Amino acid sequence: MRMKNLMSTLVLLIVLPLVFVSSPNVSAADNASASTQEFLKVASVTPVSENAGLPLLRAASTTKYYKYQWTRGANPLMYVKDVIYTKETSSSIQETSKYQQSGYILPYYASHKGLSRSSSGAKWIKYQSKKVMSIKYPTPWGQTTLIKNNLVDYRTVQG
Repeated sequence: MRMKNLMSTLVLLIVLPLVFVSSPNVSAADNASASTQEFLKVASVTPVSENAGLPLLRAASTTKYYKYQWTRGANPLMYVKDVIYTKETSSSIQETSKYQQSGYILPYYASHKGLSRSSSGAKWIKYQSKKVMSIKYPTPWGQTTLIKNNLVDYRTVQG
């Protein structure tokens, strides 16, 4: 009975992260709540009568800073996190910075291979995120790779 429980536990530890590696973990629905800072510029405007002939002043456009974050894998066993910071105005979106972060606990292995911009428009930017996830076991002759996946995720940031 103990051997059966031990075997089922080992199978779960190996199979569970494989489910996360083979299926994308998309948390883009949290984009609106993931904003880090908001700056609102308000111009003080004196009231102008309609007959004065002076043009009305518009309120200054708002600039907002957002943090977009996606995670692939099972944290903390093995994961790769893509993080993109953007600056958005009413007419455009600009990237301020981006990075990848990875972590793993042996025998699982995760590494990040780059986050690059693939295309962009006035209100959107598309990124290509490359990563490697695998399961490796140490042997007296070196590491043996049981499973290895080269993954490419496509991320879109819209303003």
